[in-house]
Amino acid sequence: MKKRKIKLILILTALIILIIFVAGGALYLSQKNNADESSVASEAESSLSDKESSQIVDESSSEIDSSSEVESSQEDSSDSDKEAINAFKSVSYYNDEYLERYLSYQEQNTDMPYEQVILKVNIGLDNPFYTNTYLAENYDSTVVLVNKYSYLPNDYQPADLVAISAEHSAGYQQMRKEAAEAFEKMCVDASEKGYTIKAQSTFRSYSSQYSIYNNYVSRDGAEKANTYSAQPGHSEHQTGLAVDVQGSQYDYNRFGETKENQYVLENAYKFGFIVRYTAETTSITGYMPEPWHLRYVGVQIATVIHNENITFDEYCAKYMV
Repeated sequence: MKKRKIKLILILTALIILIIFVAGGALYLSQKNNADESSVASEAESSLSDKESSQIVDESSSEIDSSSEVESSQEDSSDSDKEAINAFKSVSYYNDEYLERYLSYQEQNTDMPYEQVILKVNIGLDNPFYTNTYLAENYDSTVVLVNKYSYLPNDYQPADLVAISAEHSAGYQQMRKEAAEAFEKMCVDASEKGYTIKAQSTFRSYSSQYSIYNNYVSRDGAEKANTYSAQPGHSEHQTGLAVDVQGSQYDYNRFGETKENQYVLENAYKFGFIVRYTAETTSITGYMPEPWHLRYVGVQIATVIHNENITFDEYCAKYMV
């Protein structure tokens, strides 16, 4: 009986030890698995972190490169503008008020010399004809500029209009006194050389030009009329300084076919007159050639225009800024 109790105790003890051993092994395996999973997760996180860091570095590098390109472009643009500005300022007829217009026009015409850019902007040619218009200055000056950008008041009429002699006019014609006297002298000189020159159309009031222009518009449309007739207020005839001439034959609008045309081309400037609209200057004046249309500007200025072969618009843009 005593031996059976001892044997039972030993069996129970062995079972307890076995249970403890099994439980301990299970715990160990569980902890090991958790540790392995943690390690894998850590490695994955580390790998992801490395990739994210690399991506961030790449994006940052890309942003820096892009930023550098923009800054470089801005610096290039700035250098280009500085070069243009310095070039503009070196031109004698540069006008600081037009700087932005110079830069804009130069960007649109990259092959155009800086001097030409300034000249055209000073005239107003960076805008379409009859836009950005302004009231002419010094109405009573013999060098008043009236064109498709500059206009006279509706009620303007020179105070010193005088009639041209019947010998040198076709009908009753008036010009400002100084211009009329110069015209008479030119007619006498031409006559002595065997040419006949007469005034066919001189001073016109605003209302007269209004009627003439609108009749042409009704007949040919505004676009075409604008190539040969001035809108009211923009006509040189209103200044009393312009004269349409005729020769010894044909009507005035065929003056270019007369022998007197050559006389005018060679001699008009000596009396203070210029041929205002020629075939070569249509892009500047906006008018078709009018060999019969003369404008008085005085001998000194007419001589410069003749010698430099420029328009009155260009003269004003260069020497009267």
